[in-house]
Amino acid sequence: TQSTWVPIARMELLDPWSITAVNTYSKLTLPQKHTLFFEFHGSNKGIEEQAESVGELVHENDGSDFIYAKETEKRNELWKARHAAYWAILGLQPGSKAFITDVCVPISNLTECILQCNSVIEGNGFEANIIGHVGDGNFHSVLLYCPETPGVEDLLKKVTDEMSDISLSFGGTCTGEHGIGLGKKHLLRKEVGLETLQLMHTIKRSIDTNYIMNPHKVFDVPE
Repeated sequence: TQSTWVPIARMELLDPWSITAVNTYSKLTLPQKHTLFFEFHGSNKGIEEQAESVGELVHENDGSDFIYAKETEKRNELWKARHAAYWAILGLQPGSKAFITDVCVPISNLTECILQCNSVIEGNGFEANIIGHVGDGNFHSVLLYCPETPGVEDLLKKVTDEMSDISLSFGGTCTGEHGIGLGKKHLLRKEVGLETLQLMHTIKRSIDTNYIMNPHKVFDVPE
């Protein structure tokens, strides 16, 4: 859509497993396929032209079932699937906890990155699911796990690290939205390099001498 100058306001992705979850949770009947949700802004005529252009792009790229909803009720029904995705996925395995991780890559590398991340997720025993703000190349996975399973925390860390490595190999970042926090500090160093990390730390120290703002997040607190 960028190359055709269609001004997409929002573009979200749900994969087949996520669609299965939202169909069950929200009583919908969406096809169990990789599904993109688009939102258009503008005048009525402008929105119709944008939707027609995207419909043509979908057809040209072997997509299917392009549905354009004008009515507020129908639009809300379609977006309900995306908004309820987290709770829907969690509901597929009652009693499980959810661990969410995200990465972000250039849009041109998005498809291959998702496929490789799915292989990592499934290869480590989790159900592969992708929820994406794919207009900017950002996507998430909700990993369901049982806290009592021995070694599960190490396994979740392993999946997170491997997904991040895949993203970095495609010119992306280890997080597009959730942030570095506590769990991705080692990945930030891998992504930006030691010199850049030291510069970031110098800036942090100059405005937060006592490390009272989000202590231990992004940077370790000096002893």
